[in-house]
Amino acid sequence: MFKRKYFTFLIFVLLCATVQFAQAQKDKPYSEEITVVAAFKPEIPDAFKINQNPTIVDTTSKVPTMTFDIRPYPAQLHLGLQAIEPAKLGPEQLPVLLRNYVRAGMGNYLTTYAEFFASTLRDKDNLLSFRVKHLGANSDIKDYATAINNQQTVELAGKHFFPTHTLSGKADYNRTRVYRYGYKPDELDSLIRKTDYDSIDKQRFQRFGISADLVSNYSGDEMLNHSVGLSFYNLKDLYKVSETNFNLKANLNKLFYLFDSPMSQVLGLDLGINHYTDKIDTLSYKNTTVSLAPYLKLEYNEYFFKIGLNTFFETNEGTTSAKIYPNFEARLSLIPNALQVYLGLDGFQERNTLQNFSTENPFISTHLDWQTTYDMFRFFGGVKSNISQTVSLNASFSYRQTENMPFFITDSLAPLKNMFTPVYDNVNELAFGVELAYAQSDKLMFTLTGNFFNYKMNDLEHAWYKPDYKVGFGARYLWDDKLILKAQLTANGEVWALAPIDNTATSPLEAQKLNGWLDLSLGAEYRITKYFSAWVNLNNISNSKSNIWWNYPTYGFNALVGVSFGF
Repeated sequence: MFKRKYFTFLIFVLLCATVQFAQAQKDKPYSEEITVVAAFKPEIPDAFKINQNPTIVDTTSKVPTMTFDIRPYPAQLHLGLQAIEPAKLGPEQLPVLLRNYVRAGMGNYLTTYAEFFASTLRDKDNLLSFRVKHLGANSDIKDYATAINNQQTVELAGKHFFPTHTLSGKADYNRTRVYRYGYKPDELDSLIRKTDYDSIDKQRFQRFGISADLVSNYSGDEMLNHSVGLSFYNLKDLYKVSETNFNLKANLNKLFYLFDSPMSQVLGLDLGINHYTDKIDTLSYKNTTVSLAPYLKLEYNEYFFKIGLNTFFETNEGTTSAKIYPNFEARLSLIPNALQVYLGLDGFQERNTLQNFSTENPFISTHLDWQTTYDMFRFFGGVKSNISQTVSLNASFSYRQTENMPFFITDSLAPLKNMFTPVYDNVNELAFGVELAYAQSDKLMFTLTGNFFNYKMNDLEHAWYKPDYKVGFGARYLWDDKLILKAQLTANGEVWALAPIDNTATSPLEAQKLNGWLDLSLGAEYRITKYFSAWVNLNNISNSKSNIWWNYPTYGFNALVGVSFGF
């Protein structure tokens, strides 16, 4: 019963579907005969779909974004060390040192020269040396008085090296003998002729000195570096004039950290005590100066600064004075070890002494007016440059204001007008200097120097005997390790002198211009053996007889021939 109903319902559905299909296909009739054999289950299969989406074709290229993943991986290095055989060196060949050296020669004007030098050989603890020297000429200059002069020096020096200090000492004796030949005997007037001038135209200076110094040798500034020196000398002339000097000097300096800074900070102190006693016949003049100069040095890379004071306390014949001067310097290394510029400002004072005056002008009258020269301030600067390993150039300038600067004039009280005495004036001095040096090992070396001056006087008419310029050139050439050639050229500008106009006893002093001078000297030395050589020096080749001091012409052409040897 149930199956029949089900069958009837199925037929009804099929008829309905057929009618519907027929209605949809009415323009195209369709008929089909279906024979049902058994039970039928109609199914509609899945439709086939085209799975394709529309796309836009873009002709623009696009650079893909690249990503990298870098993973560190340690490289495995396997170093194999191989033993290096040491170089086989022979015994060190130290240069041979000679204990003694002798040099001697003779020339025209009865010129004699001899020098002997002796020293201990290599010693890590001690060094001792001895030297003796003689140089003199015994001749006359035409129309002038006897022009004999000679000089002798004896010197003994030694050093002892402690682990942290060095002790050194020296004793020396110097003797200088001159004739004051600055007059013409045939032109003396009758008044002067009556004077026994042979007894007053001679002069002799004898100086004996001794000194000792102790200096620390610490490797750095962390320790208290120090030095102490003590010296003494006595100088006498032929006319009961003498000078005695005691000089004590000391220096202390140490690295400090005064403030938090990477700069090197060194604090130091210079101390000096200088005492002079000058005697003229029975009269005695004493002068004592105590100097204190604290300073601070700051250094950072290419910068350097020094800041301090120069303080002087002077006692002179019962009067005491004190002066303080600045002490400042700044340096900048534009190129390390090659180019440096510097500026500074300081002041100083110095006692004028018989030793200094007699060294500069041996024809002075030793009855001197002793005064102290004060550099109230000095402004200076310059450039130091090592252009290359063989060439160096230094240039500098200075401007200073000085009180009591000494100048020499003819002593109007001297009967023969052949002596000089100092006068003093306040001066503003402007100076420029340049030095060029070239050194190519031991083969070729030369130097060129020039100094130029300008003086503004307060009272004096001129800066007596002070030239406007001094120029020098020196050269040395070694040829084939056998022949040494030398040359020296010196040029000095004209000077003004305050001197008598004639040789009369009553002649007044007037300003007179002395021409400048040029001196060319040549020398050669030939090494006959390693330790023996012959040499010749030719001085004043132009044979000029210039007046360095008024009425004191120099010798003309001078030739000196000699030998030297070591043993």
